[in-house]
Amino acid sequence: MHPPVVYVGSNNGVRAINALTNEVIANLPVTGGTNFGSATVDGIRHLLYYGSGNTVVQADIRTNQVITAYTFANQPRGMVINPLTNKLYVANYGGGGQTVTVVNVDTGSQTAIPVNGLPITVDMNPFTNLVYASVDAPVNNITVIDGSTDTVTATIAIPNQNPHGVLVDATRNRVWVSNYNSTGTVNAIDTTSNTIVATVTVGSNLNNLGANFVANTIYVSSYNQTNLYAIDADNGNAISTIAVGGIRSETPVANPYLINFAGHSPANLIYLSIGASNALGIIDQNSLLLLKTLPAGGTPLWNVIDPFIS
Repeated sequence: MHPPVVYVGSNNGVRAINALTNEVIANLPVTGGTNFGSATVDGIRHLLYYGSGNTVVQADIRTNQVITAYTFANQPRGMVINPLTNKLYVANYGGGGQTVTVVNVDTGSQTAIPVNGLPITVDMNPFTNLVYASVDAPVNNITVIDGSTDTVTATIAIPNQNPHGVLVDATRNRVWVSNYNSTGTVNAIDTTSNTIVATVTVGSNLNNLGANFVANTIYVSSYNQTNLYAIDADNGNAISTIAVGGIRSETPVANPYLINFAGHSPANLIYLSIGASNALGIIDQNSLLLLKTLPAGGTPLWNVIDPFIS
């Protein structure tokens, strides 16, 4: 048995942290710094993908060893892996890329998909094989990509909102979008009709999203506020504010699995990169309190989790 592992990326490297003991168990290299929001986990093969300059590094979570790296013409930003097709989708934001690149992990081949704007983050529904990319100026939309053909099939306008984070709830046919603007809104999109069905106002300069879909709670971080926000997705008006003690928080991730390992139960925890504090924050989902912070080895830009390895 392997414990849950949390990875935290900063411009000084990537730290692997045992989620049961909160101890650093490995350090992975970066070249040219990590990138905002640039990491994803293949929970089936237990592989980590993370941005490192103009490359995406693939590492084995079981051994914390780098396997290979993929080179891009533009700096990668958000990324997501479809473990069923073994395709990696990467938003090429840096350098004005305006494409989402598909990496066929089995062959190493790459295909660029034009999205007519600056893509920031991507997420996907592995059951429908649809990829959703948040695309900033000039289009301000969510671009839908069919993973079977790797072509754009629809765009969903997010008017004047600067969409940033995107999060797919595959069981409820929802896509959640956080908007990086002064009004601080989060949109819920019905993926059967590709229409906005709810808008929640919370905070400002919202960047990334996380969720515990078992509890149907959405978490949204803010670049310029000292709070993380929890939204009850069953009641969009029920919003909780979690003080995290520093600004520039990124990529909240919740451990969704009800597991017990060696007398520990880390399923009630949220992990949050807090850039201004150079720390990884650990938050209790029940009390919505910051329990502790761990040094991140630099200014953290993202964190991801492989919840359990057997």
